Amino acid sequence: DQLNASLDNRLQTHNAAFERAAHTVEAIVEFAPDAMIIIDAEGRIVMVNSQVEAAFGFNRDALIGQPVETLIPERFRGHHDQYRNAYVQAPVARAMGEGRKLFARRQDGSEFPVSIALNALDTQEGRWVICVIRDVTETYRNATALQDALAQAAESNRALQLSNRELESFSYSVSHDLRAPLRSVDGFSNILLKNYADRLDEQGCNFLQRMRAASQRMSQLIDDMLVLSRISRAELNKERIDLSALVETAVAQLRESFPEHTIEAVIQPGVTVEADRRLVRIVLDNLLGNTWKFTGKTPDARVEFGGEMRNGHMECFVRDNGAGFDMAYADKLFGAFQRLHSANEFPGSGIGLATVMRVIHKHGGEVRAEGAVGQGATFWFTLQP
Repeated sequence: DQLNASLDNRLQTHNAAFERAAHTVEAIVEFAPDAMIIIDAEGRIVMVNSQVEAAFGFNRDALIGQPVETLIPERFRGHHDQYRNAYVQAPVARAMGEGRKLFARRQDGSEFPVSIALNALDTQEGRWVICVIRDVTETYRNATALQDALAQAAESNRALQLSNRELESFSYSVSHDLRAPLRSVDGFSNILLKNYADRLDEQGCNFLQRMRAASQRMSQLIDDMLVLSRISRAELNKERIDLSALVETAVAQLRESFPEHTIEAVIQPGVTVEADRRLVRIVLDNLLGNTWKFTGKTPDARVEFGGEMRNGHMECFVRDNGAGFDMAYADKLFGAFQRLHSANEFPGSGIGLATVMRVIHKHGGEVRAEGAVGQGATFWFTLQP
């Protein structure tokens, strides 16, 4: 009797411990943030939590005892029992369907993408499998949107490459096909002026001179357009460069090209930036060339170059005391073919500042202008985001 009583006590203690463990498991399952399903070795549902009801639309009582394939779309049920049996024989904590898209089935037959984590639990009733299920509709939607965006970007890239090839073809045509007739117009006009001027009256000679000037302006415009188009396709080769030294070189060349123009140049030493040397030289040539042009009628002409740190970036400037401009038209300054002065006042194609802006933007920087009529202009620019 004492032995039986001892065995009974142990059995009661064991059963009580098992019931406590079962209640603990039920509590853990019920309050889990994800949908949790526990199935037995035969694949029948033993336990679900409220998250399963919310995600699948089933009442939990209707699911208990049902095969887990009830929650799987029909097209995926074919070999599921084989996969399930293999897992029961050799369970290991892992994600289900690694590298594959998984879908679950709601009570109304609709499907939604899921991720599933598996683990095993050995009980008195045999081996159970714990399935943690998470609705990944939003992640799937984002991934699909990302794939669509990448596909669209790839298509845009192909279209851009085609456009670049067409632009290169156009540039070749401009460079070769359009120059030939311009050279002919300029060349024959020059021959007429040199060899037949005595047979032409003053008006005839004037017409020929105007033809030559127009063809030369057109040739310069073509050159400027080609520079502008090539900048868009050019690769950036950034390096630490001394802008002050580049400005000194550009100013020396301008003095040599225009010896009749006296201008004071004040250059701040030691202004350095990370940029493409060749493209930055284009910027400086345009900005400094403009200072030479627009101070041509200014006594005591002066140009300044310098830089100062703002918000952690070097902001550079080119300033002159020349013709200036009306700030009301500042938004037109950087547009191609936009001019605030007539060609009779100051020659040019109207592409220089558009080229400047394209180079600056290619570096991720910004450019802006300040000025007043008759009081000069200042152009500020950065060469990094």
